[in-house]
Amino acid sequence: MAVQRMKVFVTGATGFVGRATVNELARQGHEARCLVRQPDAVSAQWLRKIGNAELVKGDLLQDRDLAPSVTGCDGVIHLVGIIAEAGRNTFEQVHVEATRRIVYASVTAGVRRYVHMSAMGTRPNAPSAYHRTKWAAEEIVRSSGLDWTIFRPSLIHGPGDQFVNRFAKMSVWAPFMPVIGPG
Repeated sequence: MAVQRMKVFVTGATGFVGRATVNELARQGHEARCLVRQPDAVSAQWLRKIGNAELVKGDLLQDRDLAPSVTGCDGVIHLVGIIAEAGRNTFEQVHVEATRRIVYASVTAGVRRYVHMSAMGTRPNAPSAYHRTKWAAEEIVRSSGLDWTIFRPSLIHGPGDQFVNRFAKMSVWAPFMPVIGPG
């Protein structure tokens, strides 16, 4: 049985998980329509080399109507998130408001399938704003009426990651490694 080719709208395509996702979509013969703030930026250049990737200029926090960009897609994969706040990129804006906007665009455009990346430890009464806003974003997804999947990864590593590879490089010259928490 042949796999149906899909067109998938991807947010966060220039990030670590996004790059891997777009590559896998292309490998399986699907088309990725990638929302990028700066299509000419170095971080987006590799997308142009993927035959099944289309770049759409846009900003989840600025654009009033994202539905036209999502129209014609079979699904949405929302991978945008931050681990530290900076300027206008607050947890509330990036996790909650951006999710609200892309979910609204998905519903308006008639997209039914929606995949949302959250985070391990997410819960409504979490001690950190990071996890509380991830929970609030999940609640938006759960109440959307979309056919949704929420996944909560913990530490993600692989070729090109900036976290685990940094520790691997440190281990070459450091006599010890830092341990976070009770160890």
